[in-house]
Amino acid sequence: VRCKQRTGLGIIAPAAANTATTAVASPTAVSGDSDGGSAERHAAEPATAAAADPITVVVSGSETVTTDDIEEIDYVCMLNRVLPDDIRVLAWAPVDCNFSSRYHCVSRTYRYFFPRSQLRVDEMRDAAQKLVGEHDFRNFCYFNSEVKNWTRAIIRAEILSPSMQHPNPTSSSGNESEMMFLEIEANGFLYHQIRCIVGILCLVGRGHEEAEVIDALLDIDRFPGRPAYDMAVGQPL
Repeated sequence: VRCKQRTGLGIIAPAAANTATTAVASPTAVSGDSDGGSAERHAAEPATAAAADPITVVVSGSETVTTDDIEEIDYVCMLNRVLPDDIRVLAWAPVDCNFSSRYHCVSRTYRYFFPRSQLRVDEMRDAAQKLVGEHDFRNFCYFNSEVKNWTRAIIRAEILSPSMQHPNPTSSSGNESEMMFLEIEANGFLYHQIRCIVGILCLVGRGHEEAEVIDALLDIDRFPGRPAYDMAVGQPL
């Protein structure tokens, strides 16, 4: 019996009369990220992977088919065939069956786009750098009484433009119509944290606040509750 297809539930083999087929497989999660979201796909361990417990199929109580006899399915190609062009799966790897692409995620990255306009971009960059590190961000999110831990670790926070990412970047500081974006990476985010951060950075950019406002809002003894300010709109995320 030749195994033709495998899933996280086992191995699917052609049906045969008086043939009993069983399988042991390790699930794999292949995740894609779109706006902080995650999607999981479970698949069996590849034939080339060094698994502690090899996949074994017992046929008719005596004949066995081992990992070496199984043809690996091209999961990357299968997924990319049905995904939109701006989402690509590059690789997959076996993981523990309890793996969660949401709760076991090492870091998350968001981009928030906005026009340069007449914003003080350099001051906004200085303010964004003050966010880096592990802080209590209760003043940078939508308040939820059910949340008990507001501590998150921001790995980096940069204000960039597409031209700066070009191999030969050009200066366009005088172009008010140029699109800029905040790129921020952290181990996790609170509800509406990105929109609150952008709202504060835009206040700095317009000259209504200075970069030191970030230090003040991170001082929980000084501001134990979120002061009133407008969040940025959600569409540019």
